[in-house]
Amino acid sequence: MKDTLVTGATGFIGSYLTEELRARGHRLRLLVRRRNAAVEQFEKNDAKIFIGDFTDNDIVRRAVENCGTVIHVAGATKKNSEKEYLEGNTLFTEKLLAPLAKEQRFILISSQAAAGPSTGNRSVTESDPPRPLTWYGRSKLAAEEAVKRWGADPDDNYLILRPCSVFGPGERDIYTIFRMLDRGVLTLLGTGEKRFSVVYVADLSAAIIAAAEGGVTGKTFFVSNDAPVSWREFSEEIRVAMGKKRVLRLMIPEWLAAPVGHTAGLIGKMVGKTFPVNGQKVIEMKQEAWICANDAIKKELGWRQRTTLDRAMRDTVEWYRRNGWLSA
Repeated sequence: MKDTLVTGATGFIGSYLTEELRARGHRLRLLVRRRNAAVEQFEKNDAKIFIGDFTDNDIVRRAVENCGTVIHVAGATKKNSEKEYLEGNTLFTEKLLAPLAKEQRFILISSQAAAGPSTGNRSVTESDPPRPLTWYGRSKLAAEEAVKRWGADPDDNYLILRPCSVFGPGERDIYTIFRMLDRGVLTLLGTGEKRFSVVYVADLSAAIIAAAEGGVTGKTFFVSNDAPVSWREFSEEIRVAMGKKRVLRLMIPEWLAAPVGHTAGLIGKMVGKTFPVNGQKVIEMKQEAWICANDAIKKELGWRQRTTLDRAMRDTVEWYRRNGWLSA
């Protein structure tokens, strides 16, 4: 078995995926920017570590050289300009593709943001024309296009996965809902009835592994749970998992989101920090729905949602509490 290279192995999705690949017997290479405790543990478990930025052509060349599969998880998710997103998502992808040989396999972890939102209860499918709305979404779509251009020469030896909103142990954005509920407050934007697709990190990891180990090539797949949820339903699932019987429910008018988001974006640019709510995030929040279909990945890769939403919530709460992110 040839080595499997993973980028983003120290992040939320990448760390979970890397552990699962190791458990399945993959010989691992990790391209990381810096050492930390997680990297050192993977190294103790025989992973080959390549430390450096993707702009270092020599490091990238040595990392991908002669490996069987590259799984590109890393990317920019919180930046203050479109240029930064293009560098962290599109350029990074192009740098990885440049030294790859024809027989090497490339798996890109893109995003539902590359496709854009849905309308009403109609799920977005892989055949729908992409209409990304944000800097992040456009940079992810540009990365997908780079992969397809590369794949046109090496016989489409790639797969592109578009996860929807991902949650689970170690996640830090949706975690803000858990944290607010830990303080006894359930906050909803508007009525909380806007619907979106979600996927648990363990199920996403299983989808990535199915893509890496299967024989399907040249395709793009959404990865999501079978059923979408509203923000109200999702928050209530968290409340139940946390055992919170009495909470203060706050309904935030939608018209407040735009001025707050744009102000946070301006402050973020001044201080060099990206806040959870900003102008780009407001664009996403204003959409009618973010629902995607999982029929194609189920048919082509045989992937299935394995974790019920309530089970995933309980496991996530348990992890947050065990690691001191929530009160016991």
